[in-house]
Amino acid sequence: MNNKNKICLEILIILSALIGIMIPIGKEGQSHVQMISFSVVVLLACLIMMWSVNRVTNYGQLPLKRRKLSVYQLLIFILVFCIYLFVYVTGPLVGTQELFFLPVYSMIACVVAATEAGIIEEYLIRGYLFQLIFNRFKYSKYVLIISACLSSFIFGCLHFLNLVSGNDVIATFQQVFYTMCLGLFWAGIRIVFNRIYVGAILHTTFDMQSTIIDNGVASPWMPILILFGSMLFLSLLLVISYDRKNLVYNT
Repeated sequence: MNNKNKICLEILIILSALIGIMIPIGKEGQSHVQMISFSVVVLLACLIMMWSVNRVTNYGQLPLKRRKLSVYQLLIFILVFCIYLFVYVTGPLVGTQELFFLPVYSMIACVVAATEAGIIEEYLIRGYLFQLIFNRFKYSKYVLIISACLSSFIFGCLHFLNLVSGNDVIATFQQVFYTMCLGLFWAGIRIVFNRIYVGAILHTTFDMQSTIIDNGVASPWMPILILFGSMLFLSLLLVISYDRKNLVYNT
């Protein structure tokens, strides 16, 4: 790909991300016509984001020597995925079930907002940004853990923007922490499956809740630290195992 085409694609990625961030879906006082119009624009931005990032990142494929998990890696993957499922079943899944009791337009707004978050954030952070960091440190012995940690840190910090919309301070700090942990888990998913769309599907289903368009509410810290801290630790072990086994072609 020549530089001119790459620059054009990167501009499309940035514009798609800005559209996803700046256009509100289902906010108070928004008419049904506005909500539907905004939803169409946001979904188009998602499609453009997917197409552009896939072109820039070779459909999210990393230069891994092999993709089959070792017994050690498989054990870690199963453990961390079980924690993720527990978090999902005891939290987001309940919110997903509540979607069916919302008015039609509110349900559409939540579905669009979750889809936008899952696609825009995954393709921007675990797709484009991850690839940028990977290319920068591709000769490093720990290129995957650097890429995963940096992209997850940035992903978490981006949620400080929720303070602008009047989100509770404690709830925002909690969200920053657990999104960093989730980000590292989804980075591990991106490495294991060597594709971006798997994480995007998981992210979208995780966000598919009746409360996604509402401001966050603070929760007790202890369950958050235990569950997401365990997810963070196991995800780190999983990604590090790829670096330690030198599974990246340094080309």
